[in-house]
Amino acid sequence: YKRQGINAEYGGFRNRRMRIATHLLFVLVLVSVVFSSTEINVNFSNLLAGFTSNYPSPSPTPAPSTSTPSTVAPTQAPLQEAKIAYTDGSQELEGVLIYRGGNTPLPGLLIIHDWASISNYTLSRGRQYADLGFAVFLADIYGKGIRNLTFAQRAGNASFILSNRTLAKSRVLAAYSAAKSLAVIDSSRLATVGYCFGGTVALELARTGLAPDVRAIVSFHGDPSTPFREQNLNIPNTTTVALFHGQLDPIPLDAIVNITRQIQQNGGDAFFESFSDAYHAFTDFTGPRTGSGTAARYNRRADVRSFAASLGLFYELNILPSSTFYQGFP
Repeated sequence: YKRQGINAEYGGFRNRRMRIATHLLFVLVLVSVVFSSTEINVNFSNLLAGFTSNYPSPSPTPAPSTSTPSTVAPTQAPLQEAKIAYTDGSQELEGVLIYRGGNTPLPGLLIIHDWASISNYTLSRGRQYADLGFAVFLADIYGKGIRNLTFAQRAGNASFILSNRTLAKSRVLAAYSAAKSLAVIDSSRLATVGYCFGGTVALELARTGLAPDVRAIVSFHGDPSTPFREQNLNIPNTTTVALFHGQLDPIPLDAIVNITRQIQQNGGDAFFESFSDAYHAFTDFTGPRTGSGTAARYNRRADVRSFAASLGLFYELNILPSSTFYQGFP
């Protein structure tokens, strides 16, 4: 595993507080993996729940359960899921809201799906973050009812959106507005994550300059080297941008470095992490795991570490509240 950066002091990492906190979180994760201890008294006891083995049996990965995980304490409110209708102009869209009932409003997380649209994979990610305290809104970028897509349909829909910057901006801004309108979401504590195609679209939300109250935008194996890359960056200085990248990804690392540098040169806050043994789509547990002939493979280690790094950022920015996580930092 490698961190990469762009300036002389620790590879461009944004500040000592973020570095120390993220290192701490990684250590906790690795200890829990190696020793499987139940005696570690941290707030992330369920952090690895939902992550599948990097070396599974040949049988397909089962669809995530819709029932409340057994790791959830009986005193916690049940997981709530609801379809949310909204529009982008005349286009009907249908997102999904996921949260645990109880004290609301909750910190909000807008999740932008990968090229497969809202799927069992996207739902699983939403539940994972909801279990940690978010009210999650899964955006619908393609349109209502566009689900369960073939490979060709995924490629066609993703290409259609990414080839039209005006449409991409409009769809992601519609999802952002829909998320902010939900009563269960505290719009003053709002973040966005996107996976693959969704990571690219998440960066477009940042580039619009029209979502200054989104405190963090995280791109998991997104591609900043789209046709949009020549557009001026309008990313608000109130938004931190994080990019998580696999070094074996065919998307060139230079593209990740360049957008990070551009944001920083414009006075913004950005960083990236590069995982030395990870291919494209390294968080997608429904994809291939081993073998040659594909540039997209699941990697459990990169999946866990990038997820942990996203949480470190959310705690640092106080999107997710924590009374003790940063205790002792100046």
